[in-house]
Amino acid sequence: MTRCRVLLVDDERLARQRLRQLLSVAPDFDVVGECDDGRAVLDTVRALRPEVVFLDVNMPLVDGFEVQLAIRDIVKYIVFVTAHAEHAARGFDVDATDYLVKPVTQARFDSALARVRRAMGGPTDTRVMLGTRQGGEAVAVNDISWIEADGAYVVVHAGGRRHVLRESLTQVLERLRHGTFVRIHRSAAINLSHVRRLQKQKQSGFAAELVDGTRLPISRRKAREVVALLRQDLPNRSEQRGAARVATG
Repeated sequence: MTRCRVLLVDDERLARQRLRQLLSVAPDFDVVGECDDGRAVLDTVRALRPEVVFLDVNMPLVDGFEVQLAIRDIVKYIVFVTAHAEHAARGFDVDATDYLVKPVTQARFDSALARVRRAMGGPTDTRVMLGTRQGGEAVAVNDISWIEADGAYVVVHAGGRRHVLRESLTQVLERLRHGTFVRIHRSAAINLSHVRRLQKQKQSGFAAELVDGTRLPISRRKAREVVALLRQDLPNRSEQRGAARVATG
């Protein structure tokens, strides 16, 4: 497995800890250093030679865009991280690999890591074994469109096929943590990269339509999270199946 050296840059210690936590599930990414001051980044990059820098935009004295300008000839893959979504367009204007808006979810972060892997030409087709003690099948995580709980079993829908597992929905989602999955109610979860559109229903909240035509209701409690994740993920997904349309009327 090719390993990627990572530098974390954020003036807030808790923010850097959160990035470390998000990276802990990615065995091919190694955090080699941290910076809490934009002025120290150039020297740190020269010393540590990271392939990827996760870079906060809003820092005192020197902001993330100034730092990016200083290190862009040394570091090819830069992921901006900030609490201000309005900077996203500028982030892509300066050829950032991705742009994350705080608070960053694990699903959105994993999507950013997948984008880094694609940009580096590394493997992105993570596979998971689905089956029973008698045997199973290796399925690409990206092919899984949605998962439903059915009594003591879970049904995984992937590539037009149904895989029945004797596991809980929570257990399956834990195994799929490298994908972009979100729970839409107690008994179902969807892969965000398979969502074609999200529509508001008159009486039942939102419903998600997947690229294969499947329509799934979203609970009122989960609707805000799903909408936010889809809107954050639009830049990545426009490169794949086409950006989902979020209709609120």
